[in-house]
Amino acid sequence: MGHQFLSEEWVAAVVALQEEYLGRATPPRTPLRLNGTVTDAPFAEGPVSMSLDTSSGVGVVRHGHLDDAVVTMSTDYETARTLLVDGDPQAVIDAFMRGRILVQGDLATLIAALTEASAPDEVRTEIAGRIRAFTDA
Repeated sequence: MGHQFLSEEWVAAVVALQEEYLGRATPPRTPLRLNGTVTDAPFAEGPVSMSLDTSSGVGVVRHGHLDDAVVTMSTDYETARTLLVDGDPQAVIDAFMRGRILVQGDLATLIAALTEASAPDEVRTEIAGRIRAFTDA
């Protein structure tokens, strides 16, 4: 059964997946603690606050913001989906260059983390495929 991207059900499915993979993924050399604000979510009246923390070795996505994020990102719903579900680095770069992704904070850490995350890795590929499988189109 699919879940709408960023909905409570989608986040719960991602959290369950994260728990399943804890200890299996190699921790990133460049951990990232990011707060995101997503606009235009079809199920929300206002912006959706999210966080991403890769310091455990997998990308822990949650609703709400972290107290100690090093990067803050704002974008629209479709761009966030492209980044977190589709994993299309060229589309993300294009969105950034067109001003659809606004970033504050440690840009060098963000770029290093994204570069590392795009490198081939069996566990990350498996996790990404499973997220795509339970995310509604």
